[in-house]
Amino acid sequence: MELRAILEALREVEDGAEVLIRSDSEYAINQSQGNHKTHTNEGLVEAIHSELERLTVEWKKVEAHSGDTDNERADNLAKEEMMRVHNEITEGEPFVVGGVVYGDGAEETKATLKAHGLKWDGGKMAWVTWDRNDWEEAVEEVDAKVESENKAVCG
Repeated sequence: MELRAILEALREVEDGAEVLIRSDSEYAINQSQGNHKTHTNEGLVEAIHSELERLTVEWKKVEAHSGDTDNERADNLAKEEMMRVHNEITEGEPFVVGGVVYGDGAEETKATLKAHGLKWDGGKMAWVTWDRNDWEEAVEEVDAKVESENKAVCG
């Protein structure tokens, strides 16, 4: 999300402008500055580098969730857009980003995962369990709830 936001912001700026990019994502800043090689977001990074050729950019790392008004606003806008796009694609079916369950039934989905012994592992960026059966049962239960809700809504 951060790389996409940087790209879209740069595209809005006139040639030759001086720009200050403030971000709480060290990854996004490093990728945008060409400090690290990436394969995952290569297309986005190349597009950002192309935009940077026509601008003078200063980069500033800000602390996440530190009360920085502009950063909090950017985070909220990103979450709103993520929800809007997700709901267009999946019609509200729950999904997980950064350990947070979003979408219709998000709290129920999170409770189901936890009830089956799954825990959020920030290092792996995934819901994990030691027991494969716990995972399969949790997924089946969540899928059944989503299917049931879809039938109720769609008839």
